This record gives sequence, C-alpha cells and structure tokens, in this order.
Amino acid sequence: VKNTQWGTVTDENGRFTVTVRDVDSLLITSVGYETLLIAVSSAADTIRMQQKVVSLSEITFSASRLKKRTRLGNVLGKSRIAIGGMH
Repeated sequence: VKNTQWGTVTDENGRFTVTVRDVDSLLITSVGYETLLIAVSSAADTIRMQQKVVSLSEITFSASRLKKRTRLGNVLGKSRIAIGGMH
C-alpha cells in the first residue's frame, strides 16, 4: 500500500489479499513487469501486469578460474551481441 508500511506477497498463483482503506493506492511491483499504481477505489478484482520490454545491446561479464586451489585471476570484459535483429 503506497506511503504505508503495509504490504503483502502473492501466492504461487499470483493471488494476494491486503487490508486497505478506500483512499489508499496499491503500488504493485514484480521483477520483469512494469510497476502499477492503482487507486483502491477503482481497483478491479483482477489486475493484469504488462511485461517490461528490455533491449540489450551490450553485456558486461566477469569470470574467475581456480586451479589447484590457487587463484589465477579475474577477467572482466564487454561483448556486443545481436538480439532480435539489434546490432
């Protein structure tokens, strides 16, 4: 519930319950989805979240390797990749 310490989590099917007042707003977040802000007075029984569209054109990666319990070092680099026709 926005601007309060009240909150909840969903069950395995995405269902949740929370006690609110008519003047409250629900701030709904989930990894990989757009954040929603819904006034309780206009909230529906079913809330549909939209997936967040993210385009990647560059990935940073790191790797480390161990041999005979001696650390050989770290590698840090960047790699450009093509995803869905992007270059």
